[in-house]
Amino acid sequence: MNHPTFPRLILLALPLCAPFAWGAIGACTGGVTLSNYQPTDLQSGCAYVDKSFSNFAVNSGVGSTVGTPGTITVTSNSALGDALTSTSGLGVADFTSPAWTQTNSLNGSENQTDVDYVVQAYTGGTVGGYTYSNGVNGYVTPGANPWAISSLTLDLSNVTTSGPFEGATINMTEYFCLSSTAGNAITCPSAQQGRMTTLLESNGTGGTVYITFDCVAPGGVTSIGCDTNNFSADANGDVITYTIPGAGTQAISIYDNLDLFAHTGSTITLNSLINDFGEESEVPEPSSLLLTGLGAIGLLLFLGGRRANG
Repeated sequence: MNHPTFPRLILLALPLCAPFAWGAIGACTGGVTLSNYQPTDLQSGCAYVDKSFSNFAVNSGVGSTVGTPGTITVTSNSALGDALTSTSGLGVADFTSPAWTQTNSLNGSENQTDVDYVVQAYTGGTVGGYTYSNGVNGYVTPGANPWAISSLTLDLSNVTTSGPFEGATINMTEYFCLSSTAGNAITCPSAQQGRMTTLLESNGTGGTVYITFDCVAPGGVTSIGCDTNNFSADANGDVITYTIPGAGTQAISIYDNLDLFAHTGSTITLNSLINDFGEESEVPEPSSLLLTGLGAIGLLLFLGGRRANG
């Protein structure tokens, strides 16, 4: 019996598949714009050391010129501090954009942009065509157990301003979702979601001073001043770190919301938005070692009992 519908289905499916483009992971050392890391998925992005940065999505506010996928670049290399030993190291995602500047207008002006992405730690293997090999691109095979992300830092220290004191501000909120590759930290379950927020203003001498900053740890516990619940911050409030409890995580979804505001006669520029990811080659905790030892002893006793009964 013939089934003429089968070849017709194939012919119909081919045009639907034709426009599809496979993603790829490349080395993020040249400041390539995010528009080159498409489509938006975990197989499109860039990598350095043991990290991949992927699943990029950019959304700017109506009329905003703060940033687009075609203007925002991401870089990660040894000059930024990316380095591993066999037990620890640092991975850096350095975002820049010529559009991240806000200049005065008659009634003040405000622009916003959102950047979503996923960072993952790898122990060897290949993702999106990129292979993690010992001694290549800063990668080091971990001495014990997989690489894990042990801390996350939001760094807004590279801001320049001009004009009067209190003339310009930068408001930055970063949501993070631990153990997530979903790419949207806003919809993250409360137990995994944290937040870091800082509001800086021009100091009249080319830099910034903080107005306020606060943090929320996974589980919804607030840390005013970002100095409790595994948070720490510098005196200016422009560098905030969250230390991940326990053995860390292999993946984090990040959501950055950037808001630049400038009054008449002032300008504010974010020269670089940096996320640092501390990394550790975790060893089992003493309790885990004890359980492992007890399990081995139990297995030996069980096997010994079987031999005796045999």
